[in-house]
Amino acid sequence: TNMEVQMLAVELLKNNISFRMQDKNLSIYEHFLIKDILAFLEAANGNRERKLFLRILNKPRRHIGREALEDEMIDLKKIKAFYQDPYMCNPAAVKDVEELERHLTQLKKLPIGLGIRYIRKAMGYEKYLIKRAEGNAGLLTDWIDLLDWLQEDGNSFNSLQEWKEYQEEYKCVQSNNVKNTGVHILTMHASKGLEFEHCYILNVNDGMIPKYQKGQKPTAEQLEEERRLFYV
Repeated sequence: TNMEVQMLAVELLKNNISFRMQDKNLSIYEHFLIKDILAFLEAANGNRERKLFLRILNKPRRHIGREALEDEMIDLKKIKAFYQDPYMCNPAAVKDVEELERHLTQLKKLPIGLGIRYIRKAMGYEKYLIKRAEGNAGLLTDWIDLLDWLQEDGNSFNSLQEWKEYQEEYKCVQSNNVKNTGVHILTMHASKGLEFEHCYILNVNDGMIPKYQKGQKPTAEQLEEERRLFYV
């Protein structure tokens, strides 16, 4: 899949292996899900930009509205005071602000991989994704797989700053990747009819090739498509 192409490219760059991608898709690090996770991590590390908090405040849903975020730099104590004011009295919002403060304090203590797991489970980000998927099991599976990969990716770095610098390097390499040398990374459909001295087919697992959802069985048509793809 196009997402797997991006994941593989990231790993090749880490290992200094030259590669070429056929399509100039957006960097995997531009995915909304990864931007969300990075926003949580940056907030835990002291970033108080308004745009960052607008991104994460209601993932999952909290009782905190945009009306409390008037300044370009956010002060959580000021937001709490806003909802403690007699005219705005909102105990649920105050409780949510206090909980968010505790979460960010705890998140700051964790290495990146564990921090991402904490965001997913303790802070409720996966519950937010389940609601956003609106019953689309395939879409939710893709998002969870991406989170799993992101967690492993984050484990490769010692600090958030180091990880962010690597992401910028990857975006630069990917956007300027016009070399004909190195490993060609293609989806199976994009590689049909092309000839290479060596060809590696990855992720040959039930549910991926052919693609079907957990709990289902592949149809005869899907199996035939699988055979045809392997042949060409």
